[in-house]
Amino acid sequence: MRAINNGEKFLMLEGNFDQAFFSKLLREHRIRGVTLLNLHEENINVESNKDYILGFVNEYADDYSNLYAFVDADYDFAVDSMNQPGDSILPYSKNIFDTSPATDLDTKLISYHNVENYLQSIGCRDSEHIRILAISSMLGCLRYHKHSMERSSHGVVYANFSGLLKNLTSVTERVSFESLVGALKKESKSMGSLTKKYFEKMMKKGVYEDTLANFQRKDLAQCSYIRGHDIMEVICAVKGWKKIHKNKLEKELIKSNVKNSDFESIVFNLNQSQDFDA
Repeated sequence: MRAINNGEKFLMLEGNFDQAFFSKLLREHRIRGVTLLNLHEENINVESNKDYILGFVNEYADDYSNLYAFVDADYDFAVDSMNQPGDSILPYSKNIFDTSPATDLDTKLISYHNVENYLQSIGCRDSEHIRILAISSMLGCLRYHKHSMERSSHGVVYANFSGLLKNLTSVTERVSFESLVGALKKESKSMGSLTKKYFEKMMKKGVYEDTLANFQRKDLAQCSYIRGHDIMEVICAVKGWKKIHKNKLEKELIKSNVKNSDFESIVFNLNQSQDFDA
């Protein structure tokens, strides 16, 4: 904790994409005296980078006003929007910035273009637009219900989305919500009671259509339930692109959005670090 108490500002981040973006953002605005702490590169064995960051900053922010964090809202904004106001958990705290109303930083950056315009700009045909958005929306619905169920039950749904995304190419040709649920269930080895309840709910007829209708009734924007990481994976699966192409897309996404005014509040707070310079 001595390092945090030396007057320099610290911004904790979940992973490499966030670090690449904020490194460029700080250079663009000529902000000095800020150290980026990428938890993905730190030698800390934790189950969830985000949960660790939230706990760490909330515990120490009162004592160390130079400690900040930026995290993905994930599905907290969507669940907050669909629940009663008293059940909301956003904002996390005054020292923790998040991507809301977007699920993650990728989605936030893509949404500046409008998703359809973004897909067109990277060379996707109209027919590919439809498939990419449909699959990404289905994945978003599955993730939303997982997060909602975990929050309401204070438990864990063991749904292996990472395994599903690695084998996404095999389900992109004739995809349906039911086939996607089946593929996710196949990838998910552990089947505790909450996980079984989750898959039983997802297999019910009309759950996807009903969920989208509920989102529309609440005026929930697409960026609040479609995940940018998923969009990138689906694009590569539909286009037949390799991981190196995905990395290129992410670099271009950062480059084209680093000046966006949505980050002014973060820039303002971090820019105060100039006051601490020796």
